Amino acid sequence: MDLIEKEVKGRRVLLREGEKNAPLVLLATSQKGLLQLPEILQLADEGLQGRSYHFAAFCCDSWDDDYSPWAAEAISGENSFSGKGTDTLAWISEALIADLRRFLFFDDIFIVGYSLAGLFSLWAVYESHLFSGCGCCSGSLWFSGWESYANAHQLLRQGRVYLSLGGKEEKSSDPIMATIGAVTRRQATLLAKDSSVTASKLEMNPGGHFSANEKRLAKAIVWLLSGNKM
Repeated sequence: MDLIEKEVKGRRVLLREGEKNAPLVLLATSQKGLLQLPEILQLADEGLQGRSYHFAAFCCDSWDDDYSPWAAEAISGENSFSGKGTDTLAWISEALIADLRRFLFFDDIFIVGYSLAGLFSLWAVYESHLFSGCGCCSGSLWFSGWESYANAHQLLRQGRVYLSLGGKEEKSSDPIMATIGAVTRRQATLLAKDSSVTASKLEMNPGGHFSANEKRLAKAIVWLLSGNKM
């Protein structure tokens, strides 16, 4: 896949260069998630049928901290969320994009993530003018305070938003996790009413939260870059 590895201000980045002025896709992921890149890119390339794009995947030190948009109590277990997503977004805006622009040419930037990184990607398009859209795959929209936040905000620039969810995710025995279907559907309705959203989609997939996440991420990339309305 010709992925180039580099470090940008302490974060590991894997990069694949596309043609000049191709859009840039950023994937927010984990160290483990980086191992899935060959399959994600193969599936996305097949879906896009030769359309070129730049691709950069980055990971974090602490999943719960670095992708949470604000501090929140833990749902279960011992780990809480410290809300360092603001630091991660600042790193993207001030370090990563500046570094990539030294040798790549692009205008449109799309950010994609899965689970908590999906929530982070959706939050990022509400917080920054940088992005032309996002892919929020099985996003953690159950996150404390999210619906109040989303109801009070609009995308900061015109863009496309892709949501996806596994059909079994809302069948969780955890009462908070079981809300994910209803919350995600309400988010889709909210996006449909947002005048800054040029196109949006909610796609339901078979399986639970951990089913075929490579395919779900590839679907998000294909939809965002293909220009489909539905």
